[in-house]
Amino acid sequence: MKANSLLKSLYFIATITFSINVFANNPEEKILLENDALKVEFDKKTGTLVYMEYKKQGRIIQKRQQLAQSFKMWVPTTDRSDNSILGKEHSLSRYNLKGNKLIFEWENLNSTTVRNLNIKFTGIVELKKEGLVFTGSLENKSNLTVEAIFWPYFGDLYLPDKENETNWMNFRYAGGLEKTPIYPTFKNIPGYHGVDYPIQIHNVQYSHFGLIQSNDQGIYVGYHDTTDRINLNFTFELKPGFEYCLDSWMRFGKVAKEDTIDGKLSHYEFYCTHFPYTNTNETTELDPIVFNPYQGDWHSGADFYKKWRTTWSNTLPLPEWASDVHAWMQIQINSAEDRPMFPYNRLTDYCKECLEYKVKAIQLTGWTNGGQDRGIPSHDTDPLLGTYDDLKNAISACEKMGVKIILFNKYTWADQSQDWFKNELINSSIKDQYGNYRVYPGYQYVTPMQLSDINTRRLIPMCPLSDAWRKIAVKEFNKSIELGASGMLYDENQHHGGAMYCFDKNHGHHVPASIYPGDKLLQDDFTKVKQQKKPDYLFCG
Repeated sequence: MKANSLLKSLYFIATITFSINVFANNPEEKILLENDALKVEFDKKTGTLVYMEYKKQGRIIQKRQQLAQSFKMWVPTTDRSDNSILGKEHSLSRYNLKGNKLIFEWENLNSTTVRNLNIKFTGIVELKKEGLVFTGSLENKSNLTVEAIFWPYFGDLYLPDKENETNWMNFRYAGGLEKTPIYPTFKNIPGYHGVDYPIQIHNVQYSHFGLIQSNDQGIYVGYHDTTDRINLNFTFELKPGFEYCLDSWMRFGKVAKEDTIDGKLSHYEFYCTHFPYTNTNETTELDPIVFNPYQGDWHSGADFYKKWRTTWSNTLPLPEWASDVHAWMQIQINSAEDRPMFPYNRLTDYCKECLEYKVKAIQLTGWTNGGQDRGIPSHDTDPLLGTYDDLKNAISACEKMGVKIILFNKYTWADQSQDWFKNELINSSIKDQYGNYRVYPGYQYVTPMQLSDINTRRLIPMCPLSDAWRKIAVKEFNKSIELGASGMLYDENQHHGGAMYCFDKNHGHHVPASIYPGDKLLQDDFTKVKQQKKPDYLFCG
């Protein structure tokens, strides 16, 4: 009797499992978006992205349905920062399919610690000629802040080419197109101590696109936003981990060639992390993410970005002298450690040499009071080098000789060591969520004390969204342009020392606010000065 009951129970369990599997793979339970290039399927119940294929090559991009994801949010509480909402654990509130445009809605969401949050996420997926486009909106009526959201979220980014290496390729600050290995090795950027799985996080502030590039095929991922109001990361996670590690810090490892490791599914998750910081009673629109597979090398992928860029970017007119190929020479006339190379009135000696060797321009670095990377943001002249008139007259003489002078300027930092910062500029500095200003390590020059980082002058990123700061920067810029040079090299523009958001409540911006839109405001302020005083003044950086 007991044996009979056990057999019936086993039969019942097997029947339920079979029924669930049939249900999950039933084509009627899928929502299909399809054109000549792509076939994409979503689950009707949860909205998870269960399948994606690049039809031109028969290349599967999202493969295993059991790994499918939809979105993930972070909504920290006062006692739990790691409080998240996993989309696939929620049923759709509703969806609407209009042609190749699919609108999902999820409401009343459950987080790790708080249930039934009054948050609505609308995810929009549209299949267009330029690829699969993801947008969305967050409506937050809860008492928490939605700080981050993964959207789109691929639970099984599948790499079909296991015979060739695959890399993530993107542009970074002051560099070319760089490669980060994804397969057959994977670079774990944070190291062993901060994450559960090997992970790569690629921020987009310097480049709004990246390429998942193999030998002759790739995937273009573009953040088609021109405002920078929401910072975003492109992120890869390798689960359950390396097949084996290649260094003691767990920064590199071998990726399994097979689809499983010790019976567990080996896979990449890929997601785009928006940081909207949507506060209570706010609604935030998410800007487009474009996902587009292609055949060819990285040039084919970059062409998608170039095409989009033409829809909004205009080439500004250059001064005639800067339009042709020519040579520049950079001279550091003084460093932060008081090492004057020559007085201002000897600048003409270098101009004569430039004429002899056909050098068109001199970029004069360290001309400001205190030398390079000291006294920032002051653009006063340095008494060690001479007077204001000495520099102005030297620039005028060089320009008349036919050598253009480009002044090396900075409007990103304030020098922490000066009283000006402690008494005034501190109020315009970028603040983190704890109320502290950010600190950038600074640069070392010449002396053993500085080269050993003992007396380095630390640099504090300033908030370009602050009206007070921009007024100070414009005042300092006026000092520079009035010297009569042909232009400025705006060093470290859009650098910000790793700061991305400012939480200061007294700057007049959203709290917090992405600081990058402030760069455009400062640029506009400088342009107004230029147009009034010297329209052919060259901006470069």
